[in-house]
Amino acid sequence: MVAQTVNVVPILTSLKRAMAVEAEEAPLEQSPKRAKISIPDYTAVNFSQIKLEDCGTNAQGARLVKPLLGSAPLHCNLTPLGFQVTPFGFDVSGKYQKPSFLSGGPAKKSEGLNLRVRIRAHDELNFLIQLNGKFQQKFEELDKDSKWQPLVVLGRPDPLDLTNALIGDIKVKVVLAGQGLTQLKIIDRKYKIHEGEGWDFLQPFLSDFKNFCRARLKVAICVSNLWNVDKKAGLTLTATQLVLTFPKPLPKIEKVDETLRFENTFDNDALLMELAESNEMEE
Repeated sequence: MVAQTVNVVPILTSLKRAMAVEAEEAPLEQSPKRAKISIPDYTAVNFSQIKLEDCGTNAQGARLVKPLLGSAPLHCNLTPLGFQVTPFGFDVSGKYQKPSFLSGGPAKKSEGLNLRVRIRAHDELNFLIQLNGKFQQKFEELDKDSKWQPLVVLGRPDPLDLTNALIGDIKVKVVLAGQGLTQLKIIDRKYKIHEGEGWDFLQPFLSDFKNFCRARLKVAICVSNLWNVDKKAGLTLTATQLVLTFPKPLPKIEKVDETLRFENTFDNDALLMELAESNEMEE
C-alpha cells in the first residue's frame, strides 16, 4: 500500500514559468501526473445509453441486474466545478459498518466506509435525480415487486442560502481495503497535498480533520451496483477518486494566473487553483 506526499509551491503564479522551463529542458518526457486520463464530467453522460444487464435471480428469487452505461459501468466526475461538503464525515465507530480494519474480523474482497455527500449545486443535483429515475425505470420493467429506494435524499433549503435552492444528500462508498481502492487526496492547511489509498493512509488524518466532518470534497463516482434485498432495491455509488480538505476557507494565497487551466480537475495544480478562487469568493 503506497502513500505519497506532494509538496506544492504556495505561489501558484510561478507554476506556469516552471512548467515552461521543464518542457524546454525535457521536451520528450511527460510528467506522470499529466499522463493521467481525465475522467469525463457528469455533463457528458448520455442517458439514452443507460441499461441493465439481466443476471437472473438469486436463491431467494430476487432479480439480479448489472447497471451499465453502454457496455461499461457509468463513471464520471461529479464535481468538475466547485467543492461539495460531507456533513458528518466518516463513521469509524463500527456501530453501523464493521469492515475488517475496524472490527478485526476476516477481510472481505472489497471493504470501505460510506460517506454522505451534500450536493448544493443545482445542475449536479438534477443530474443525480435524472440518473436515479432512468435506472429506476429500467429496473421496474424487470421487477415490479421490489420497492425502489431513491438515490438522493432531498432536504430543505439552507436558511443562509438566499437563492432558496434545494439540497440533496447521497451516499458514496469509499473503498479502503481489498480490491478497487479509492484514490485519495487530502489537502492540509499548508496547501500540502497528500496522496494515497487504503485505511492505513486515511487513518492518521482522521483525528486532525475530526473524521472529516463538514469537510469540503471533490469526487469521481462509479455506479458500481444495483442491490436488491428484502424487496427493496437501489443504486450503489462508489468513489473512484476523492479529494478532501478542511471545511473553512484555507489561508489566502497570491492570485493565480487565470490563463493557467487544466482539463483534469483532479490534477494537483488545478485543485489548488480552484481552492484559491473559492476562498476569494468566500471572504
